[in-house]
Amino acid sequence: MPEPGKDGRVTYTFGAGLPTVICSPLHVSIIELQPGETLTGARQSGFDTMELLPGLSGEGKSAQPIIILKPHTGGLDTNLVITTNKRVYYLRLVSRDEEYIARVAFAYQEDEDLRWRAFQAEQEQAKQQREDAQVVAPVTVKDDYSNLYFSYQVKGKILR
Repeated sequence: MPEPGKDGRVTYTFGAGLPTVICSPLHVSIIELQPGETLTGARQSGFDTMELLPGLSGEGKSAQPIIILKPHTGGLDTNLVITTNKRVYYLRLVSRDEEYIARVAFAYQEDEDLRWRAFQAEQEQAKQQREDAQVVAPVTVKDDYSNLYFSYQVKGKILR
């Protein structure tokens, strides 16, 4: 299931189903790919009456490729294939006259796995730091017995 965000972005988990992008004439929809990915090959779409424009958000290694969708008519239902240096995206495109999704993005399982491992490593490090803080320094005893008292007596009744 896609997850809608506060900023108008709908996020799909990559590879967990068929993402659907709902477009509308007179509106622009954006498909956001993973930062650092690069588009390869030509886009393949069944839409003849839609503009598909590549773009970038940001710069350098963290630049995020985007695909800008601008349908010219409503009532269309087709697909789109986008190839990158990391994966192949397969999406369903639907154009409607009154409804559209402004932004579609993806969550990647490998990113989630990396974040999970990093979280576990942080937890283990914090646990080790807590354990290290609880270690008591060893007590050292000097060989000075001058303060010891050996002249004591025990008095009382022995109970049997």
